[in-house]
Amino acid sequence: MAPQRKQRVKNSTRIVIDGIPFTSKAEAYYYTILKEQLDNGEIASLKLQEPFELQPQFKKCQMHGCDFVWVRPTDEKNPDYKRYYAAQECPQCGSKLKLHREMTYICDFLVTDLGGLEHVIDVKSSQFFQTEVFKMKKKIFEFRYPEKLLEEVYPKVPKGWTGEKVI
Repeated sequence: MAPQRKQRVKNSTRIVIDGIPFTSKAEAYYYTILKEQLDNGEIASLKLQEPFELQPQFKKCQMHGCDFVWVRPTDEKNPDYKRYYAAQECPQCGSKLKLHREMTYICDFLVTDLGGLEHVIDVKSSQFFQTEVFKMKKKIFEFRYPEKLLEEVYPKVPKGWTGEKVI
Protein backbone atom coordinates (compact mmCIF):
# COMPACT_ATOMS: atom_id res chain seq x y z
CA MET A 1 0.00 0.00 0.00
CA ALA A 2 1.33 3.42 -1.00
CA PRO A 3 1.98 5.92 1.79
CA GLN A 4 -0.68 8.59 2.28
CA ARG A 5 0.22 11.98 0.86
CA LYS A 6 0.39 14.53 3.67
CA GLN A 7 -1.94 17.49 3.49
CA ARG A 8 0.24 20.43 2.52
CA VAL A 9 -2.40 22.95 1.54
CA LYS A 10 -2.88 25.52 4.28
CA ASN A 11 -6.45 26.06 5.55
CA SER A 12 -7.91 23.58 3.09
CA THR A 13 -10.70 21.06 3.47
CA ARG A 14 -10.15 17.55 2.12
CA ILE A 15 -13.01 16.30 -0.01
CA VAL A 16 -13.74 13.04 -1.88
CA ILE A 17 -15.55 13.01 -5.24
CA ASP A 18 -16.09 9.87 -7.34
CA GLY A 19 -13.92 8.03 -4.79
CA ILE A 20 -10.99 10.37 -5.52
CA PRO A 21 -9.55 12.34 -2.56
CA PHE A 22 -8.71 15.99 -3.23
CA THR A 23 -6.64 18.25 -0.96
CA SER A 24 -8.92 21.27 -1.34
CA LYS A 25 -12.45 22.25 -2.28
CA ALA A 26 -11.09 24.37 -5.14
CA GLU A 27 -9.31 21.36 -6.66
CA ALA A 28 -12.39 19.15 -6.22
CA TYR A 29 -14.66 21.82 -7.72
CA TYR A 30 -12.38 22.25 -10.73
CA TYR A 31 -12.38 18.45 -11.19
CA THR A 32 -16.18 18.51 -11.49
CA ILE A 33 -15.89 21.21 -14.18
CA LEU A 34 -13.30 19.20 -16.13
CA LYS A 35 -15.29 15.96 -15.70
CA GLU A 36 -18.36 17.67 -17.17
CA GLN A 37 -16.28 18.97 -20.11
CA LEU A 38 -14.98 15.43 -20.69
CA ASP A 39 -18.50 13.98 -20.60
CA ASN A 40 -19.71 16.66 -23.06
CA GLY A 41 -16.83 15.94 -25.46
CA GLU A 42 -15.24 19.38 -25.03
CA ILE A 43 -11.86 17.86 -24.06
CA ALA A 44 -10.23 14.64 -25.27
CA SER A 45 -8.78 13.28 -22.00
CA LEU A 46 -8.29 14.01 -18.33
CA LYS A 47 -5.58 12.62 -16.03
CA LEU A 48 -5.05 13.38 -12.34
CA GLN A 49 -1.79 13.72 -10.38
CA GLU A 50 0.46 13.14 -13.41
CA PRO A 51 4.18 13.23 -12.48
CA PHE A 52 6.83 15.00 -14.57
CA GLU A 53 10.54 14.42 -14.02
CA LEU A 54 12.36 17.73 -13.66
CA GLN A 55 15.77 16.28 -12.82
CA PRO A 56 16.85 12.64 -12.86
CA GLN A 57 18.45 10.85 -9.94
CA PHE A 58 22.26 11.05 -10.01
CA LYS A 59 25.38 10.25 -8.01
CA LYS A 60 28.19 12.78 -7.63
CA CYS A 61 31.72 12.38 -6.38
CA GLN A 62 32.37 14.14 -3.07
CA MET A 63 36.11 14.66 -3.71
CA HIS A 64 36.97 18.30 -4.32
CA GLY A 65 38.31 18.67 -7.85
CA CYS A 66 36.75 15.47 -9.18
CA ASP A 67 33.87 16.38 -11.50
CA PHE A 68 32.39 12.88 -11.86
CA VAL A 69 28.58 12.79 -12.10
CA TRP A 70 26.67 9.61 -12.91
CA VAL A 71 23.06 10.00 -14.05
CA ARG A 72 20.78 7.04 -13.34
CA PRO A 73 20.29 4.95 -16.50
CA THR A 74 16.62 4.77 -17.47
CA ASP A 75 16.81 1.51 -19.41
CA GLU A 76 17.15 -1.70 -17.39
CA LYS A 77 18.91 -3.33 -20.37
CA ASN A 78 21.69 -0.76 -20.15
CA PRO A 79 24.85 -2.54 -18.88
CA ASP A 80 25.47 0.34 -16.45
CA TYR A 81 22.03 -0.05 -14.81
CA LYS A 82 23.09 -2.60 -12.14
CA ARG A 83 26.53 -1.01 -11.76
CA TYR A 84 24.91 2.38 -11.04
CA TYR A 85 22.81 1.03 -8.17
CA ALA A 86 25.71 -0.99 -6.70
CA ALA A 87 28.28 1.83 -6.98
CA GLN A 88 29.37 3.39 -3.68
CA GLU A 89 32.72 4.82 -4.82
CA CYS A 90 33.77 7.08 -7.67
CA PRO A 91 35.25 5.05 -10.56
CA GLN A 92 37.71 7.90 -11.28
CA CYS A 93 39.19 8.67 -7.85
CA GLY A 94 37.71 6.12 -5.43
CA SER A 95 36.01 8.70 -3.17
CA LYS A 96 32.52 8.23 -1.83
CA LEU A 97 29.57 8.98 -4.14
CA LYS A 98 26.66 11.05 -2.87
CA LEU A 99 23.18 10.14 -4.09
CA HIS A 100 20.89 12.98 -5.19
CA ARG A 101 17.24 12.03 -5.55
CA GLU A 102 15.22 12.92 -8.61
CA MET A 103 13.08 16.04 -8.61
CA THR A 104 9.51 15.68 -9.84
CA TYR A 105 6.55 17.97 -10.31
CA ILE A 106 3.10 16.44 -9.87
CA CYS A 107 0.37 18.44 -11.56
CA ASP A 108 -3.22 18.49 -10.36
CA PHE A 109 -4.67 17.76 -13.82
CA LEU A 110 -3.34 16.91 -17.26
CA VAL A 111 -5.94 17.83 -19.88
CA THR A 112 -5.63 17.05 -23.58
CA ASP A 113 -7.81 19.30 -25.72
CA LEU A 114 -9.49 18.22 -28.95
CA GLY A 115 -6.52 19.54 -30.97
CA GLY A 116 -4.12 17.23 -29.09
CA LEU A 117 -2.45 20.00 -27.06
CA GLU A 118 -1.69 19.05 -23.45
CA HIS A 119 -2.55 21.53 -20.70
CA VAL A 120 -0.82 20.96 -17.36
CA ILE A 121 -3.09 22.48 -14.73
CA ASP A 122 -2.30 23.44 -11.16
CA VAL A 123 -5.19 24.64 -8.99
CA LYS A 124 -4.44 27.49 -6.59
CA SER A 125 -6.72 29.23 -4.11
CA SER A 126 -5.48 32.65 -5.24
CA GLN A 127 -2.80 34.12 -7.47
CA PHE A 128 -0.96 35.29 -4.36
CA PHE A 129 -0.58 31.77 -2.91
CA GLN A 130 2.56 30.36 -4.49
CA THR A 131 5.24 28.68 -2.43
CA GLU A 132 8.89 29.20 -3.28
CA VAL A 133 9.14 25.49 -4.14
CA PHE A 134 6.28 25.81 -6.63
CA LYS A 135 7.86 28.88 -8.25
CA MET A 136 11.17 27.03 -8.66
CA LYS A 137 9.55 23.85 -10.02
CA LYS A 138 7.43 25.90 -12.43
CA LYS A 139 10.56 27.51 -13.91
CA ILE A 140 12.30 24.17 -14.31
CA PHE A 141 9.13 22.59 -15.78
CA GLU A 142 8.77 25.37 -18.36
CA PHE A 143 12.42 24.94 -19.37
CA ARG A 144 12.29 21.13 -19.48
CA TYR A 145 8.89 20.81 -21.21
CA PRO A 146 8.57 23.84 -23.56
CA GLU A 147 5.89 22.09 -25.64
CA LYS A 148 3.47 21.86 -22.69
CA LEU A 149 1.40 24.67 -21.21
CA LEU A 150 1.55 25.01 -17.41
CA GLU A 151 -1.57 26.84 -16.35
CA GLU A 152 -2.55 28.02 -12.90
CA VAL A 153 -6.28 28.24 -12.29
CA TYR A 154 -8.10 29.97 -9.46
CA PRO A 155 -11.64 28.53 -9.37
CA LYS A 156 -14.21 30.37 -7.28
CA VAL A 157 -16.05 27.68 -5.30
CA PRO A 158 -19.76 28.55 -4.88
CA LYS A 159 -20.89 29.11 -1.28
CA GLY A 160 -22.26 25.99 0.29
CA TRP A 161 -20.78 23.71 -2.39
CA THR A 162 -20.18 20.26 -0.92
CA GLY A 163 -19.22 18.26 -3.98
CA GLU A 164 -22.69 16.96 -4.64
CA LYS A 165 -24.44 17.84 -7.88
CA VAL A 166 -27.32 20.21 -7.33
CA ILE A 167 -30.19 19.46 -9.72
